[in-house]
Amino acid sequence: MLKKAFMILCVFCFTAVMPVQAAEFPTKEVQIIIPWAAGGATDLIFRALAASTEKYLKQSVVVVNRTGGAGAVGYTEAMQAKPDGYTLVSAITPLTILPHRVKTAYTYKSFDPIINVVSDPGMFLVKSDAPWKSLKEFLDYAKKNPELITVGNSGAGGGVHMIALAFEKAAGVKFNHIPFAGGGPSVTALLGSHVNAVSVSPPEGLSM
Repeated sequence: MLKKAFMILCVFCFTAVMPVQAAEFPTKEVQIIIPWAAGGATDLIFRALAASTEKYLKQSVVVVNRTGGAGAVGYTEAMQAKPDGYTLVSAITPLTILPHRVKTAYTYKSFDPIINVVSDPGMFLVKSDAPWKSLKEFLDYAKKNPELITVGNSGAGGGVHMIALAFEKAAGVKFNHIPFAGGGPSVTALLGSHVNAVSVSPPEGLSM
């Protein structure tokens, strides 16, 4: 029996699933579960890919956001779905990290990978009117004021959170990490001056 298919935040390709499905696949709507809030990098990428894929499948491809538990809610729902190829889930860093941090109903072995969609670097952003005009000024302030700078991320244990942790370790500073339901909400919080900086993926930061 097929396991649930998943993608690792990379190019969405149904051809990888077709050989293991019935010849007439798909005969109904295909659903992609995004374990993060709308507006984040994962959400934006898969909505664009879903829209472009519909013309090839001749079926609707619907993106469904299932937030909560640093991705656990979405991954659990995907794992429990019927393994028929009609429910997919985007997979990023928390899929492999979270089961080591808390008890989950799944591990990465609960899913079958289809294809890599994208690999991208992390971005560390502050508002244009922030008091720091260079990385040196920012880090000098952080060193003098441990944990005073708040840094938003898309959830504890996520890829951009891990990037921020690695950044502070390499720089010899200490931030106050603030988790949100996704990259989109964290950027919104930055624009509203609710956090001092954010660690995000390029699709979330470049538009701003």
